Amino acid sequence: MAEQPAVNRQVLGSSPSQGAHKKLSETGVAVAGGGAYAVTSATPTVAACVDTKTKVMYYSLTAKCPVGRSLLSWSVTGPQGAAGPAGVDGITKDNSGNLSIKDIAAKVLPSVVSISVTTPTGSGTGSGSVIQSDTTKSYIITNNHVINDAVSSGTVKVELKSGEKVNATIRGRDIAYDLAVLQISKGNLPVMEIGDSSKVVIGDLSIAVGSPLGLSGTVTSGIISALNRPVSTGSSASTESFIDAIQTDAAVNPGNSGGPLVNGQGQMIGVNSAIASLADSTSGNY
Repeated sequence: MAEQPAVNRQVLGSSPSQGAHKKLSETGVAVAGGGAYAVTSATPTVAACVDTKTKVMYYSLTAKCPVGRSLLSWSVTGPQGAAGPAGVDGITKDNSGNLSIKDIAAKVLPSVVSISVTTPTGSGTGSGSVIQSDTTKSYIITNNHVINDAVSSGTVKVELKSGEKVNATIRGRDIAYDLAVLQISKGNLPVMEIGDSSKVVIGDLSIAVGSPLGLSGTVTSGIISALNRPVSTGSSASTESFIDAIQTDAAVNPGNSGGPLVNGQGQMIGVNSAIASLADSTSGNY
């Protein structure tokens, strides 16, 4: 719509030329058509149509008036504010300071790996995160239940984002917290940034990253749904653990287990460990 009904001209001042122009140029906004319009370098002029009988003013986008209305326009530049900080190419943040999901994905995906386990009795898959790397070796955190079957016999392989597959050695496990650390003879890898899980609050943005169903580099998003949720993981007495979990509604599937849960700054705040289901309150076999 080119025109919108506005306030009576007298509201802007008895003289819509100098008086209105002076007031508007001081404030940096134009009042016409019943609203305030920001003035930018692309819109330095405000136009309105004044009804010759009723003296009602109508804001005009086209600076043209129909029969019975006279055109009124004024140049409004407004005061120039201080320049803001320069932006950073490729980085987008919302009002909460969170990165965009695409920027979070670009930040964390190079540090996320796929894990495959082969044993005499079967095989399985999971995910993990590079948490430390030097020139010759790197360490990866995952879930204990992902690699548990390979502790006594079997092999563990790690697939990097580049597609390269390397053998892994189990360096440590914590059954109580369902965590394990792997070592690979591959250095100079991107390392996951660690966040502070104690600062997480319900409603925060959360991103789950991993290899669900064997689909490496999968990213899903959601929010923190609950904190300190009592969860049991593992499928046997030797692997079962009880943890106070961070609950998220970000979609996870078998294969996500061991992958990172990250916050809005792309920092790891947890390890994906269990899925809630109707048949069983939680399941750590994924």
